[in-house]
Amino acid sequence: MGISRASRNFFIGAFCLFALARLFFAAVLPVLGDEAYYITWGRELRALYYDQPPMIGWWLWALQKVSLHPLVLRLPVLLIPTVLGAWAILRLKGGERAWIGALLSTCAMGVTVPMVMTTDVPLVLFTVLAVGAICAAIDSGSKRWFAVAGACIGLGFLSKYFIVLLIPAYFLHAVCFTSGSKNRTRALRGGVILLAAAAPFAIFHLWANWQECWANLIFNFSSRHMGESRARSSFMEFAGFQLLLLSPLLLIPALRSTRELRLALGRPVLSWLALSYAVPVLAFGYSALRHAQGLHWMISFYPGLYFFLGYALPIERLRFWSRLQVGASLVGVVAATALLLTPSEHLTYRHRFFRELKRARELKRTPTVLEAALAAAPTDAPLLAESYSNAATLSYHLGRPVYQFGNLGKFGRNDDLTFDLSAHAGRDLVYITRGKKPLRRVEGFFRSVESQVIREGRLKYRVSILRGFDFDAYRNAVLDQIRNTYYFEPAGFPPAACSFTRLHFGRRT
Repeated sequence: MGISRASRNFFIGAFCLFALARLFFAAVLPVLGDEAYYITWGRELRALYYDQPPMIGWWLWALQKVSLHPLVLRLPVLLIPTVLGAWAILRLKGGERAWIGALLSTCAMGVTVPMVMTTDVPLVLFTVLAVGAICAAIDSGSKRWFAVAGACIGLGFLSKYFIVLLIPAYFLHAVCFTSGSKNRTRALRGGVILLAAAAPFAIFHLWANWQECWANLIFNFSSRHMGESRARSSFMEFAGFQLLLLSPLLLIPALRSTRELRLALGRPVLSWLALSYAVPVLAFGYSALRHAQGLHWMISFYPGLYFFLGYALPIERLRFWSRLQVGASLVGVVAATALLLTPSEHLTYRHRFFRELKRARELKRTPTVLEAALAAAPTDAPLLAESYSNAATLSYHLGRPVYQFGNLGKFGRNDDLTFDLSAHAGRDLVYITRGKKPLRRVEGFFRSVESQVIREGRLKYRVSILRGFDFDAYRNAVLDQIRNTYYFEPAGFPPAACSFTRLHFGRRT
């Protein structure tokens, strides 16, 4: 189906407005805590970081070779939605339905994927490319496209584990939505090619985990859920987020077009698009009954739904409701823009994001505020902070490494794998905390402590010179607890090498 000039102009205008909005957000948003943490990963090109697979660290390593300016580090966030939209439109031969699917995907990413560099960014890229490659493979039967899809899933696996949910979705499609035994056999053989192409990436990641006591797997499948309780609220949040993404403006025409949707499921490519969304989201829904969910985790699977609706719904109904959806999204963009332009002192909202936003804006003055105190500190003393978020943001703004110290929390433990505290036994360290937080985490590990509180406007820091570090006491009281909590060998797993124990205890176990 062709597309009228008026429709094309509308779609191009909407794409441009969303692109400009993303550029604006990327330019004005300060560097936030988690983003600063990922930027610290990019200082080194390593096979594994602690919390997630390594792709985001690799991207930021390359971008930091160009510049540390936030706009440069956020280039993938700016470019990926536009590139994916253009790729989909060209791949699907530019029909109006392809334009609508691409625009709906851009709307969703505009309100859900942060304008900052996160692990979701490469996940979105590789998920959409994998889904599209499988569409091409189903349509053409080409083994090459199955291999491309497998490579995309492998690269996505090195971004975030969730992409593997496409694998059961594909095999469900091959078994239940492929007619004829010959076609089904061909589809299953394609699935084997897909698995073979993805396998080298998974093997590499397992090898990297073996080097680090399986730490990444333990965190994502075990320790990150420690302390969680089964709460109805987590599932209700999950359900509410699905309604936000699907939107009544898309749900209404879908409910009024059930016959057309059933007919669309009989078409191989469209049934695959539906399953590439339904299987992962149902898996997340089941998980939400037991564990808290990151509400942005499933955004990468929604383009499959939007393109399915774009090709399944009656075109007149689709035109009307999709334009309403685009208009509502643009209203949201305008509202977000107004909030971001509001001076920090006028932001009185209690939501955590606005508190963090105010804090992040103020942190730009950190180098000036701490300049005199750090100049008076021992020049060779490492800088420490009480949490991974504070350490990462300080590190970004000061332009030098800052490590967390004494923190037993389950998040942000990458410093465990890189910072050798034993090399500083008996020496002086510099400890920076926010406000007047008590120094309980350093008590008993130093001969003496000298502190000063520095306050300028809303910024308040305590800078402490910690004299005579007792590493043996710290290892026995803190590092041993960290090792037993986060670096144990899972039952049934092969014995692993462990850089953490080699680094801090001088032996493997």
